[in-house]
Amino acid sequence: MTVKNVHQWLLTKLDDETIFDIYSSSKGKIVCRGFRTNNVHDVKTNRKKLIINLLSPSSYKYFKSWFTKIEGFPENQNESLVDKEIEELLSIAGEEGIVSVFIRLFNQNLDKKAVQLFGEITDHSNHMFEVQNQAFSKYGTENSPDKKSEKSKSIPQSKKSETEHHSIQDKNEDKINKKIEKKLKNIESELEKRTEQHTKRIVDIERKNKETVDSLNKKLTAVHRVVKEKNDEIKEYELAMQKSKNTEKEKDRLIDSLQKQIVDLQKQINELEEILPKKEKGIHILVVGQPASEVPFKNETIEFTFLDNERVYDFKFDDSYDSYWVLGYELSNKEQYLLRQNDSFNQLPDSKINICKQFRDVQILMIIFEKTKVGAL
Repeated sequence: MTVKNVHQWLLTKLDDETIFDIYSSSKGKIVCRGFRTNNVHDVKTNRKKLIINLLSPSSYKYFKSWFTKIEGFPENQNESLVDKEIEELLSIAGEEGIVSVFIRLFNQNLDKKAVQLFGEITDHSNHMFEVQNQAFSKYGTENSPDKKSEKSKSIPQSKKSETEHHSIQDKNEDKINKKIEKKLKNIESELEKRTEQHTKRIVDIERKNKETVDSLNKKLTAVHRVVKEKNDEIKEYELAMQKSKNTEKEKDRLIDSLQKQIVDLQKQINELEEILPKKEKGIHILVVGQPASEVPFKNETIEFTFLDNERVYDFKFDDSYDSYWVLGYELSNKEQYLLRQNDSFNQLPDSKINICKQFRDVQILMIIFEKTKVGAL
């Protein structure tokens, strides 16, 4: 039995106004996320949730301190209970109500005695707990139905002020939220503008690159045409040499001359081919599990390497690939188990491992990685 057990029971017996007073007197230190406590009606509507919140670690210490701040007990309830034995406390509880006695004990910092009294009632006088729900006000007196209506008509000015304070606080929060929303819209607008500029830049780069490639291809085509023409000339010369039965020396000389030209032209071709931009696939992915067909994996941006199913256990995985796609739909249960037993696979960064339960997952990953490549340009 603990003090918290007593508090938990006692909270179910406090009226809505007292619960509201506990929240409002904390001056914002007790907060129940997602629920407001601006007035008694808020407490009545969300009473169960608000009571549970008072027992949470963040609110409990402020809730306990509320008891020591209670003032205005009737004269017959002002005496100290420090020297009272449990039997005497039971007698007082029979006269003024058990709820009132517990409030007085906590008000006088007699938590240990409150726990002893609660245990005694639990073991021997359980009927004393049978009091009407929400029966106790913060001033230590039992509320009858008539008094409850009278009390509701005279809300203390301090509670009205507290309600007004919360109303002002809510308005301030609304203003802050509107400012935040405005800033977020500005940020979104700026992001859209930057995205548009970035997209335009990519289009310009691709256009210029295409123009360069087209120009080099034209030059390469022209060189190939000249080479073909020279080869044709060689054939014509050889035929002419055979027909005219010219000397072998003249034939060799002409052939050597033409071959030298071919070498020079071939050199030009090699130089032009080195200048041409090569399409490099900037993303390298290891696919674990041999698919039925590799055709769907053909991609200009991504280079795929496939690992056969039977190698999943002894393959030495390293961190050289950009990502590792595990085709769960291509691996048997045994093969998936063997893969999990591979120490080198377990040492890979979790961020690089993608489990594909179906081919649709592969298609989604391709879209994501292609966008990642474009965003990196």
